[in-house]
Amino acid sequence: MLEQETVELGPVYQCRAFRRAEPFMHVRVTAVRRERLGDITEEDAWKEGYPSVEAYRGAFERIYGFWDPDAGVWVVEFEPVT
Repeated sequence: MLEQETVELGPVYQCRAFRRAEPFMHVRVTAVRRERLGDITEEDAWKEGYPSVEAYRGAFERIYGFWDPDAGVWVVEFEPVT
């Protein structure tokens, strides 16, 4: 079972490739909200690193094994901290 973690607005978080790796960057969380998975836009997909919603959906299905447009997902926006 995965341990539950919370994300708060404002603090600076370390980004790591895996738990014991050295951080490769620091970010500040600027927004946290819940949305429907099916509401993702082309701009959202691009922010996730995909060229389109279709590409994002394909990756999501490969990783999680499903695509339910009514499923609730957490959106966490952040900015890099130098």
